[in-house]
Amino acid sequence: MKKVLLLLFVFVQTTIASFAQGGLELHGGLAIPSGDLGDKNYLGAGTGLNLGLNYIKPLQSVENLNIQIGCNLFYNGVSKDVKDGYSSYLSSTMPKSIIIPVTGGVNYTYNLGNNLAILGEIGLGFDVAFRTKLEYSYYDEEQNYTENYSETCDPSASICLNIGTGFIINNKLSVKLNYWNLGNHKFKYSYSDEYPEYPDSNKSGSGTSDKYSHGMLTLTVGINLFRSGNSSSGVDHSSSHGGH
Repeated sequence: MKKVLLLLFVFVQTTIASFAQGGLELHGGLAIPSGDLGDKNYLGAGTGLNLGLNYIKPLQSVENLNIQIGCNLFYNGVSKDVKDGYSSYLSSTMPKSIIIPVTGGVNYTYNLGNNLAILGEIGLGFDVAFRTKLEYSYYDEEQNYTENYSETCDPSASICLNIGTGFIINNKLSVKLNYWNLGNHKFKYSYSDEYPEYPDSNKSGSGTSDKYSHGMLTLTVGINLFRSGNSSSGVDHSSSHGGH
């Protein structure tokens, strides 16, 4: 136990020392799904939330070019169209989409003057997609039966790509627009389908879904929690001229 605590202490200290050489950016905003993820005929996710954290470290050899390592969280419920499709059911719990991408890449900033910089960024990594449980109860008045259905999915992983642009204001605030290609995901699932009036028709099983394309457009506002100097933002308070 003492060795574990010692290793944890060394890891924390090393991480803090690494962060002290760069900067941290915390951001949040809207996450708008695209591809099969946002298609009401497939996964049917609606607009959700994006929370994320980036570690940014300047490259001393190239002015205004920074290494960027980020971790994000996308949280999306189903769209209104999908919800409306279950409005006549006795009860329903719609699945949520939770996606966690981790990327590494670079960003480049250019000072426009007046404490304003423009930036562009690109990153490559992997993401893990989760879908929470689907449950519903349905009563068919014509056939006089009730159906109770539930379905759970295992997580799915894929390679992802992130491209974005935006502005940095006063070396503290950022406003960014990013597109995320989150790859294609196939979900292993298990289900239970029960009919209380006709128990002989009950069934359960498992399978693998089709391959669904996942994309996300995010609009976020961020704050720099810590930034060493001003080289990682491209905003130079000592000059109002361009980054070069």
